[in-house]
Formats: sequence, C-alpha cells, structure tokens
Amino acid sequence: MSENTPENVRLDAASEPSDADAIDPLRTKFVDLLLEGTTMDEAGVALQRNPRTLRRWKNEPAVRAALRERLAESTFSSRVVLTSGSVWSATALVRIACGEEPADGSRVAACKAILDGALRLTKFDELTDRISRLEEALLNATARTE
Repeated sequence: MSENTPENVRLDAASEPSDADAIDPLRTKFVDLLLEGTTMDEAGVALQRNPRTLRRWKNEPAVRAALRERLAESTFSSRVVLTSGSVWSATALVRIACGEEPADGSRVAACKAILDGALRLTKFDELTDRISRLEEALLNATARTE
C-alpha cells in the first residue's frame, strides 16, 4: 500500500458534464488564462482577440459559470493538499520539539505556515457554515411571517 503523503495526493476530475463544457475551446483557453492570473491585455494577445471582446466574454453566463467551477475545483484541490500537509507538519513539529529530529529553521517555518493556513481554512469553513445556517433561518422566519 502506498503512503498518502502531500506530494502524492491525487484528485480525479469529475466525469460528469459541467457548465465549463458548455463553452467553446477559445473561451475555455480564456478561462484558463484568467485563472493563471493573466491580464485582459495579455489574454488578448495570446488569443488574438481585442480585450473588449474578452471583457464581454467574461460577462457571459456560461463563461462566468466555467470560471466559478474551475475556481472551486482548484480551491478543493488546495484544501485536500493543505489538510493532508497539516498532519505531516504537526508530526514533524512534534518530532522536532521532542528532539527526535534536528530543528531546521526553514522546515519549522514551512510547517508553521501549513498549519496556520489549515487553521484559517477551518475558521473560514466554520464561518461559512454559520452564515448559511443564519441565512436559512432568516428565510424560514421571513416565510412564516408572510
């Protein structure tokens, strides 16, 4: 059985059709460029399109849906890696604290950064859940008073 370490965590893409499948290949490349941090001007050069055309594309519902979906996939992948990395980071810090491993400053800093990120992610998830429950309660309360 292979060890499940952060560097070999694999995520399989969903095989279901998605909103991203509804756009043509040129718009798909546009979405890819945006997610890579490319500016509209740079994307215009790469796609041989006027940046105004790209701004119009960006407002199309199918392109917006594809952007949201791809961003969600990327975020999910990052969460999985960060979550698995936090286990190894905590273990490494405990071994260093117990004197089982030498204290390498850069390794300690990396472990701390991973654990801090995982903690922030946990707090964000908890806040998101609380907001969802509050919104649902508000909707239910509003529906009862009408």
